[in-house]
Amino acid sequence: MMSVNEEERARMLGWFYAMTMLVTAPFGAFAGWLSEMNRVLPFILTSVMVLVTMAVGMKLAADIEKEIERYKERLLPAIILIPGVYGNTGAGVRGVSKCVEQAVGSDILFGEE
Repeated sequence: MMSVNEEERARMLGWFYAMTMLVTAPFGAFAGWLSEMNRVLPFILTSVMVLVTMAVGMKLAADIEKEIERYKERLLPAIILIPGVYGNTGAGVRGVSKCVEQAVGSDILFGEE
């Protein structure tokens, strides 16, 4: 398990929280402005942002598959792939199947009977 000294961790978290607030702060005003035009627009904006985030996440996961494999044997971080907007790639089911097979000795969940 990786350990970061307390001062470095505090500096990193402080930077992370400051950037998070800086990036997200304008969205309240922007959502209010959209809501004045039409009450549905803030929800559409949120939905689009979620879909874009999922698409980017799945694309990155495909691009860094070797890096993800490196962490499979470690306890932390837990990397769990979920279906994205491009549909189910089967990566999640394959991962669960492999873990079950390692734990039990055979794939009792998805294996052929």
